[in-house]
Amino acid sequence: MLVKLRAVFFIYLSVACQLIPSTSIANASELHFLELEKLAYECLTRSKIDFCERALVLSEGLQRFSEHKKNYACQSRLLGLGAFFIMKGFDPEGDYKASQEFDQMFALCKEN
Repeated sequence: MLVKLRAVFFIYLSVACQLIPSTSIANASELHFLELEKLAYECLTRSKIDFCERALVLSEGLQRFSEHKKNYACQSRLLGLGAFFIMKGFDPEGDYKASQEFDQMFALCKEN
């Protein structure tokens, strides 16, 4: 039952993120990416699911910002990170390492 509830929540969250207007994240900065890194650390290494949910929302917002800026390389890395957060939500005991993705994301997203 808990797994089904989480699945419904992540689907709802994904749909809700599509409703957030791009202008609400128009001032994305390096601080947003650093916040994402902190949330992701708590999510992926300490299995704190509430941090996974917050990281997913932030990564979706930054992904939309990158799309708006036409930085598609950054956008695709953020989409990949979002997949890590979703997988961790479904399998909190899973061992998901995303350090390489973070390094690539920071390098590719600096031009935002």
